[in-house]
Amino acid sequence: MTRTLQRAGAAALAVGFVAAPLHAFQVTLDSGAGALTIVDNDVNDANPSVGDIDFTQVVGGIFSASGRVDQAFGPIGRSISVGTHTPGSDGVFANLDTAMPHTFTVTVESDVFTAPGAPLGWSISANGEADGPSPSDVEVVTNDVALQVDPGALLLATASAPITPAVPPSGQPASFETSLRGVDPTADATTMRVTWSFNLGPSDRIRLPDPDATAEATMFINVFNSEDRCVFIMNKKAFKVAKLAGVDDANCVKAVAKTGGDATTCVDDQNTTKTVKAEDKLLADFPDSCSPPPAFGTNVGTCCEGGTNDAGTCAAAPDCPGGSCIAGACISGGAEVAANALTHDLFGATVTAGPDFTGKCQFKVLQHLGLLHSEHWKSLFKCKKENIAGLTTEVDFVSTCFGPPQPDFANIPKRQANLAGKIQTLCLDKGVTSLGTVFPGACAGEADPDYATCLGQRAACRFCLGAVESDDVTAPLDCDVLDDGASNASCP
Repeated sequence: MTRTLQRAGAAALAVGFVAAPLHAFQVTLDSGAGALTIVDNDVNDANPSVGDIDFTQVVGGIFSASGRVDQAFGPIGRSISVGTHTPGSDGVFANLDTAMPHTFTVTVESDVFTAPGAPLGWSISANGEADGPSPSDVEVVTNDVALQVDPGALLLATASAPITPAVPPSGQPASFETSLRGVDPTADATTMRVTWSFNLGPSDRIRLPDPDATAEATMFINVFNSEDRCVFIMNKKAFKVAKLAGVDDANCVKAVAKTGGDATTCVDDQNTTKTVKAEDKLLADFPDSCSPPPAFGTNVGTCCEGGTNDAGTCAAAPDCPGGSCIAGACISGGAEVAANALTHDLFGATVTAGPDFTGKCQFKVLQHLGLLHSEHWKSLFKCKKENIAGLTTEVDFVSTCFGPPQPDFANIPKRQANLAGKIQTLCLDKGVTSLGTVFPGACAGEADPDYATCLGQRAACRFCLGAVESDDVTAPLDCDVLDDGASNASCP
């Protein structure tokens, strides 16, 4: 799906109560004593890019506003954001009146966009700071961000982040932060309206900081199809689990490679640091991201996390000796088990490494094999991001994102070439041969010139089998053909 920008009328300037074009991307700065509406690319928009409005304005003599509003329509989410227009600076919204408090409003209207469809998910997040001229206290008794969508001008939510009671100069800048997320099971949207209303005391101001100097917004509002987002987000996190599980396995081999040793216990440990961190993030996000659950594209069942039945399906805690039966663990488990199985495909049941050139060869080959494997997962999540909104059945999903052949969104051939190059320069050129004795796993019978090809097929096979588990694929999918293009029992 491509970004959709449907404009209703030419860009125009509106001052006071002059109406702006209906359903045009615009921001209205309202001081309570006058208002200025800036339509995308009109004379008051300081940013020539479509979808970005930059402004530095004083409205009604009392409301100073400097910042950027942005709209972005992706294949899954439609967003509006408010922040700074200058990297490393702040968006600044200030009361210039030195005697009286005032309530100001920033209202952003989006262009018309393609409806994401029900169930409509939404999120609002905002963080910033407030301060006043020393030695004055600062208090923001009203600081609300409301999200409405059409059709129907439906109010989805209002997030509030007041700063009260008053904060003395010693505690300034006073920070605020708010975050809300929800799902409306029947709603849809074709436009968004974000209304930010805040009350500032005399000479007080709100700043939206840019801590990483990229001009990224600190106020972000998003609507999306909840089921599509679940499919995309969970697979993106599964990709990270697969990648970091491969990194952990490679580090296990690296730890013993210099002097030689057995890394099997380390490789088979389900609690290695990077993998656990990635799994924890996936499991923490699953309840909010996948309710209601999608019809296909991700495994919404329960599996064991940890214990002797790690990654196995489960119905209750007794099914998971030493672990927990958790929704979402089938997704992380499929990715983690695939990475571990690939390491054993390379080394066999026992992972023995080193010493010296042999150990370095083994570490580097495993490292680049893991990167190739994770590239398959990366291609899958990119396919989902680009296509899931238009897929109506699991059969469509499988044929689009698995094939076979699997569509390449993320340079799988480049990773394959890098693996072959490492085998040549760090193994064969250093006299580490034959590879079948150095890596006595699934490809042990292959001649040295064919070894990289065999490992590439193992990476594709393990990805496919792992993704079948992570996505709970029940439609026909031939992993035996996906790995090498032939039905030859190479990926049972």
